[in-house]
Amino acid sequence: MPLESLLLSRDTDVIQILQQTLSKLSIDVEVCRGAKSGTEILFAEKFDAVIVDCDDLQDGLGVLKELRKSPSNRTSIAFAILNGTTTTHQAFELGATFVMQKPLTSLSAMRCLSAGLGLMVRGRRRYFRYTVELEVNLRFEHNRELLARTTNISEGGRRFGPWRR
Repeated sequence: MPLESLLLSRDTDVIQILQQTLSKLSIDVEVCRGAKSGTEILFAEKFDAVIVDCDDLQDGLGVLKELRKSPSNRTSIAFAILNGTTTTHQAFELGATFVMQKPLTSLSAMRCLSAGLGLMVRGRRRYFRYTVELEVNLRFEHNRELLARTTNISEGGRRFGPWRR
């Protein structure tokens, strides 16, 4: 399952550069050109990365702030795109994980998105659980044993339940 991103921008140059860059990184992208509709999408769907054109999208900063209130996306990797109106410090205070500056180039976009790729993958592993069924024999002190099955494998570990055949 590929990583998924949401790009909120009205800037056609930014959209084109990021679509090409995200494609090279095998990250699917959904483009939204409005802050209000973008906020609605954030509360309805889960994304590994959210990219917000903070200064050139009306209420882009509001979207960045609302992102951290979304139950599904509060831990998503957030990329803020700035043109000089908003400071890097302000973007980080509002929840940005990474900041890109305009004018955006393919090289700068690739560097920034590549830097966040590992965090996106890690977040995906932490968020999604994969149900598997494997027999496990647990051995305790005093020669006690318990036959169990593993379920819900994720980065954080596994859970055990009674084995049923």
